[in-house]
Amino acid sequence: MFLPIFELGPSWLVKGIIASILGILYFIYTREAAPLRKIPGPFLASITKLWVVNKQRGFKRPLVDMELHRTYGSIVRVAPNEVMVSSPKAFRTIYGAGSHFKKGEWYIGTGDCGWSGPDNLDLLSEQSMEKYRAQRRGIGPAYTESYMRDIESNIDAIVAKNIGIMHQRAGQSVDLDIFFNMFASGELVILNTPIPVLTISDCLSMATFSKAKNLVELNKADESIHFIHRIWKYMHLAGYFPNFHRFVSWCTHSTSLGWLKHTIQLLSPSMDGRDRTSKTSSLPPEHVFAFPIKHIQQRMAERDDKLTSPTDELSTDIAARLLQLQAEKGQLSDKWIMGMCMTNYGAGVETIGITIGAFVNNIVTHGCQERIHQEIDSGRRAGILSTPPKLREMKDHLPYLSACLSESQRLHPVIGMPLVRIVPDGGCELEGKVLPAGTTVGLNPWVFARDKSLYGEDADIWRPERWLEYSPEKLKHLETYNITFGTGARSCPGKYLAQAIYTKMIPMLLSDFEWSFSNPDAEKVLQCTFSVRYIKLMMEWKVRQETTKTG
Repeated sequence: MFLPIFELGPSWLVKGIIASILGILYFIYTREAAPLRKIPGPFLASITKLWVVNKQRGFKRPLVDMELHRTYGSIVRVAPNEVMVSSPKAFRTIYGAGSHFKKGEWYIGTGDCGWSGPDNLDLLSEQSMEKYRAQRRGIGPAYTESYMRDIESNIDAIVAKNIGIMHQRAGQSVDLDIFFNMFASGELVILNTPIPVLTISDCLSMATFSKAKNLVELNKADESIHFIHRIWKYMHLAGYFPNFHRFVSWCTHSTSLGWLKHTIQLLSPSMDGRDRTSKTSSLPPEHVFAFPIKHIQQRMAERDDKLTSPTDELSTDIAARLLQLQAEKGQLSDKWIMGMCMTNYGAGVETIGITIGAFVNNIVTHGCQERIHQEIDSGRRAGILSTPPKLREMKDHLPYLSACLSESQRLHPVIGMPLVRIVPDGGCELEGKVLPAGTTVGLNPWVFARDKSLYGEDADIWRPERWLEYSPEKLKHLETYNITFGTGARSCPGKYLAQAIYTKMIPMLLSDFEWSFSNPDAEKVLQCTFSVRYIKLMMEWKVRQETTKTG
């Protein structure tokens, strides 16, 4: 039986009154006295960050943010100390050359809070720009456009092999996102069929190690993609509670309570207390990083045993190049090399898989396949396209296909959340509003990609022809606002690796096959956990007659 508060004693009454007064004062401050009080936005967002966290939980952040900007304009308050902006001028201020805006606390939730040691490499969560720049300089030569030409034959071999298997399995229905993630990450899975799961070597494995996963021979299915998805479902929320994430990270490394560690791993399977950058790390086969760790450990063991020196390495791949750079310049530690090889899988998989999946969805949805097929067939007959296409052949000889890719990347950026930064000392002015130092501010790529001052009044609609109409000067101007691979000092080091893979895969997927939705009337469901994918969007392909005639 509950007692009235006055029967609990005067101390409870006093505490209740004090709590109520503090709540009222907080409410008045955030609404009427805080520096961000004049910035428009939802009422509840001005009082608590739980408003934006709740929106994040719905996995629809791109759609939420687009609606917010339509309602409130180019600057919106989404939490007591966080605003979103979207304009070319704001973009230059926050992310442009010479910017002093540091990454926001949200990124703490994507890292291990230092438990891998000060020599760890985690380019996404790294807060120290000095360390970040040193790591980028060290790994840079292994990810240049020119080095992609050196490993091009590795990528060609596996793309051709994957396409060959797709010929055998034409007519199958697949989950578009999972299928292309597997294609990029290490296994090509044919779903919803009575045949055994088919797994083959992939582009990233061949580019990094010149080796396939060989799961066909093992007759095993790799769960790495689902593993990545589960990790991000935790991290995209944990970023809003950095101290909670620090506590959870501490628990995984400091407690011996099995039940607690098991509970934490239900939140995120990556939080297992292991130092994955140790040369003695051992991970279960289903772990997303098991394959890269195993093979880089083998390379390092060969080096340490002096069976072969990095400069004599027979393989031509990214791992070999990183070890060679380590021997020549001494800038790269073993932890940095292991961290970068894992980054190829953790970041590269989603970037490539989502890019290709969104592209296929868009060209089928908007009826662009026939024109693309005609362009590819003409190029093949003219002898200007290789099989698979060489680097830059798609851009140089397939203008309409390239335009469709640019339009797809514009309307479906891989990242669907604001890339948050912290306003530096002295504050700044954005969109006519003064923001004090310490304010979290960010721009959502999905919103910015629809900016009418950049792309015209029809920026909200699919029209790939715009990329053929723009002048060279206009294209160069737009490139300065392209955040497909990040921007400024924080741009993605794997840009040329990703481009090398998907600009080979995409022409082959359209040259050889015709795509369609398994159920054209099915609802398309977006899911954003930092990256944005369609879930359970089923598609199928059939072999084209033109391919049959010329193949």
